[in-house]
Amino acid sequence: MNTQAYDMAAVAQACAASDPAHGADSLLAGLGRLWPELSFKTVLTRGGWYRSGGVVDIDKQRIADSIRVWAEQKACGDLQKLLDSCLQTQLFATRHVGRTHYLTAQTGPAAADFMQLEVEELQEVLDRYLSDPDWLPDSLEEFVDPLEYPQLEPEPVGIARLVFRRLFAAREIVNPLEATSTDGLLRFMRDWERSSAMQSGHFCNQWILAVQESTDSAGDAQLSAHPVSTRSKARLFSAPGVTGAELANLIHGYDRDAGYPMAWYFHMVASAGVSHAIGAQVVDDHDQGFEYLPARDLELLRG
Repeated sequence: MNTQAYDMAAVAQACAASDPAHGADSLLAGLGRLWPELSFKTVLTRGGWYRSGGVVDIDKQRIADSIRVWAEQKACGDLQKLLDSCLQTQLFATRHVGRTHYLTAQTGPAAADFMQLEVEELQEVLDRYLSDPDWLPDSLEEFVDPLEYPQLEPEPVGIARLVFRRLFAAREIVNPLEATSTDGLLRFMRDWERSSAMQSGHFCNQWILAVQESTDSAGDAQLSAHPVSTRSKARLFSAPGVTGAELANLIHGYDRDAGYPMAWYFHMVASAGVSHAIGAQVVDDHDQGFEYLPARDLELLRG
């Protein structure tokens, strides 16, 4: 399965028509009508990011959609000209506060058999005055996207909305990696299929793929990715003298909290908060006769 079979414009329209008041949940009905063969569900939401917005007046009436384009046109290469024009009327810069919703849909039994949909929830808010005697930017770039400046209360400008970001089949990323056995993502998924975790549910319920886009020497777009847990990254460290039954209880408790067996192992491999010393101590325990992992999981760990 690949994304060429899916109408990207249709999913973008479904996002735009959805009410973001309840995150991405209102989108699911629209996706069900578009692709009844897929059962998408929201598995992770990540926030805390923003983008530069536009320019509005004191009544929140829009002057420009993009502060960068507006500033470049006003400045004409002269920053002081831009600053002087901002003193003529009270204008405000806005920013888009965002959250990214990750939705997945299983398409088969293997770890890489799933679709991943990424949707941005955006709310435009007031950011700052464009003219402030306590803040004088040194460059046009600093004017457009400053690091430090007097910030306003983030009052909403317009309504929140959902925006389509990306849809892909995990196979589109994983299949090109089959030529090498050294790729970390490929091995991660193969480990999942060999472990007890495979029996507890599909990979895409517990992990999403964080995608990086790049271009090759021919200018063609390429995707690479690494796994990101859909669970909070609880910390798990080894302590001197923690072995045997005590260590077994520690890792099994971690697995119960995560909702699947060997969660501690996959979080360790993904550098998601589990000390690598834990893995070494578990192997030492089994060498000393303390057996608390299934044979398949112990073999995986030794590898």
